[in-house]
Amino acid sequence: VILLFCYSVAGQNSLFDWVRDHRVHHKFSDTDADPHNANRGFFFSHIGWLMCKKHPEVIAKGNQLDLSDLFADPLVRYYQKAFIYFRFFLCFIIPPCMATYLWGEDIIVSFITLSFIRYVLSLNFTFLVNSAAHLYGYKPYDTRIFPSQNKWVSLVAMGEGWHNYHHVFPWDYRAAEFGTYSLNITTLWLDLFARIGWAYDMKKPSEKMVRAHAVKYAGVEHPHEVNEEEAMELESEEDKMTAFDYIKNKPSVENANVEDKPIEQISNVETVVKSKSVEEDIHPTVQKRHIKNMNDIASNNNDSIEPISDSDRTTKNKSVEQMNGFESIINNKTGDFINSFHTMMKNNPAVEPMTGFDSLIMTGGILIKDKAA
Repeated sequence: VILLFCYSVAGQNSLFDWVRDHRVHHKFSDTDADPHNANRGFFFSHIGWLMCKKHPEVIAKGNQLDLSDLFADPLVRYYQKAFIYFRFFLCFIIPPCMATYLWGEDIIVSFITLSFIRYVLSLNFTFLVNSAAHLYGYKPYDTRIFPSQNKWVSLVAMGEGWHNYHHVFPWDYRAAEFGTYSLNITTLWLDLFARIGWAYDMKKPSEKMVRAHAVKYAGVEHPHEVNEEEAMELESEEDKMTAFDYIKNKPSVENANVEDKPIEQISNVETVVKSKSVEEDIHPTVQKRHIKNMNDIASNNNDSIEPISDSDRTTKNKSVEQMNGFESIINNKTGDFINSFHTMMKNNPAVEPMTGFDSLIMTGGILIKDKAA
């Protein structure tokens, strides 16, 4: 109850809406299903998303989330009904009245400073997490995502600016690797709440997991030593399920065959060529399983390969289906189709929109990340 009162002072959306939007944001970060998609620019991700209708994908994916814990909480249900009154009185009326009553502040000054200036500043400090922390900063844990480490955002948002780490390990209650209190006041409050029983089940990843993820996905040296073998061992059943859920629910994935089965069961004739960048669409766990095979494939295909004509391809029953003008599902064997595919990509105007984007080819159960010239 006390936390609900504190939340009302911030004057943001209802608790139910906030939790739902935050879960959608993490599950589909910086895609069309993200309520404040940073791909649409600073203004939109900062405050523009509150000034226009939600993208259809945001609504569709939000309706698919499991929100049973919120519906089962009687306090959340009651707060949702009385939210307008809580926000009006606790955010705009009570703060200036307290200043006037307790230490004799002028009522006009109290309303200007506590009802308006405080409200505008607190909202913008919070919104910087969605905008600045997704567009500016460094990425020591994963360079393939938008969220970044931004100490200035952490300074004004009480520790919420260590966003690259937060999106890699969203279940870490500290929202930062080291959990120090200097630029992370939120962690201090959570630790205090844990001491009095208000916060519990506080989780954080092991140091080994953080090190391994940083070395593999950030492409920079981490402060702690880690070798490649140790990094490659970071593969648990939880990681695999997370990767599958990520691909299964991605708005850009349209292949029903891939959605129906775990990653390990995708056959060697199922290939997805997507119009969006591989860095944005493919979960790190999927990429890391096949990255070691790339050099083997390159070495096995040193011999020149004659391009396969359309008639030969038909004779050999090697199908190429056009999807949406430039997306394709390709069924073929490993190796001998790669050159002909590049020829098709260069000469076929129907696939021209993919020029400059990464192509994803899965043939023979091996993921190949290549560049369409």
